Amino acid sequence: MKVAFWSNSNGRAGTTSNMTCISILCAMLEQKKSILFENHYNLNGLEQAFLKDRGPYQSIIKEEFSFYDQRGLDGLIRRVHSNYTYDEIMEDVSLKFLDGLLYYLPKNHDMNHEYFEFELNQVVKPLLSLLDRSFDCVFVDTVANNSLSTKIVLEEADLVVVNLSQNKILLDHFFSNYQSLVEKSIFLVGNYQEKSKYNLKSIHRRYQIPYEILGAIPFHLPFGEAMNGGDAVKYFMRNLECQRQDEDYYFMSQVRKAAQMVLDRMHEKEAKIVS
Repeated sequence: MKVAFWSNSNGRAGTTSNMTCISILCAMLEQKKSILFENHYNLNGLEQAFLKDRGPYQSIIKEEFSFYDQRGLDGLIRRVHSNYTYDEIMEDVSLKFLDGLLYYLPKNHDMNHEYFEFELNQVVKPLLSLLDRSFDCVFVDTVANNSLSTKIVLEEADLVVVNLSQNKILLDHFFSNYQSLVEKSIFLVGNYQEKSKYNLKSIHRRYQIPYEILGAIPFHLPFGEAMNGGDAVKYFMRNLECQRQDEDYYFMSQVRKAAQMVLDRMHEKEAKIVS
């Protein structure tokens, strides 16, 4: 299943961190083999969540995943562009976590950003098709603008996770301009603050979003620090079974609910295929 994480605001709704949470939990809770990539360059991107500043992967990113190497998202794009793909290609181009359940396609930061976007635009459909055949779930962190690759990913996605902020102007903007996305979307309020005027109850009532497709991932400093330090996977491994009295319990309970919304959609798709 192809899942696009998207927001109509940039940097407010926690799109990247939300996708990180959901993808890790889908792999941990139901052993869903998943792959992640992003269609943009961002200082607070997926690399920061999965790779430490210092450690065994740093040299891989700087040296092995170089412009002339055939690894990472850039290398995969070039292979798809030239029709050179094979069954084991993901083992060559990606980094693995959780005993091979979670794959990440890093980007080469030395590559010209405009050239990267141009190359991605040419192959985004066959790229998504290739990944969809190889994994239970393909998670794509899309940029909050009208780039061509974002439009294509949103069109091709089986599910769009719309990441909302608790800002009336941005909420009104989404529901006034993106009604076409609503039918195949679920909604996550990122960096959630329960005491905000625009909490889940208010958003549910004002914008008529059913509770079963509306969730929240609160801001939580311990996870934020893990996210910024390349320890996102380890954070969830430590806290998956945390108890009600633990400081991480509320955050983990909300992330579990959000992940279950995605898993429920995955189950629905699997049921349709079987029938």
